[in-house]
Amino acid sequence: MQLQNYEKLILLSILRRDRVPAQIKCLAEEVLGKENSDYIEKSLIDLKQIYKETNCTTPILFLLDENGTPEPLNSVSALCSSIKPTPKFYSLTISKENAHLANKLFEEGVQEGHWIYFSNCHAAHNYMTELENRLEELKKYECEKQKQKAIHPFFRLWLCTMVDPKKQLLPIEILRHSIKIAIEQPQVNIK
Repeated sequence: MQLQNYEKLILLSILRRDRVPAQIKCLAEEVLGKENSDYIEKSLIDLKQIYKETNCTTPILFLLDENGTPEPLNSVSALCSSIKPTPKFYSLTISKENAHLANKLFEEGVQEGHWIYFSNCHAAHNYMTELENRLEELKKYECEKQKQKAIHPFFRLWLCTMVDPKKQLLPIEILRHSIKIAIEQPQVNIK
């Protein structure tokens, strides 16, 4: 049996209140139509402007609240597609098991100018500590302009993590040297 969007909304309001805002958006898109979707969601974050403020050694860090806020992966991917010349875009959900793949993507990105998007960073503290060291190394090479470790100027690192006020989930240097963007789910009081 296929549920309609309004039926999903009712079910979610009982079972998963944290998912209700996303379902409201789906229902509004269904009623208003996709062509009017800009009335539904206006992003307050101008990723293009943020991109202009960064460089190849400054990561962009998305801080998500724990209420089921959707990741901005599609927005970052769309921004990457709009840049000319278009860099390659790779995304990876970080875990202990795929740290070697994350290292490979990072190194290729630095050398070839790819955009790398790592999500779930809060779940891989060991890798994030390693990434912190790699970023410090890049900053050092950038400052000294050493030619043996050239950093492609198109390279961008996008990180996405959940925020837990009780724990420090990311190394302090990543927090210190990144552009931080907090994304929260709007508060909806449905009764």
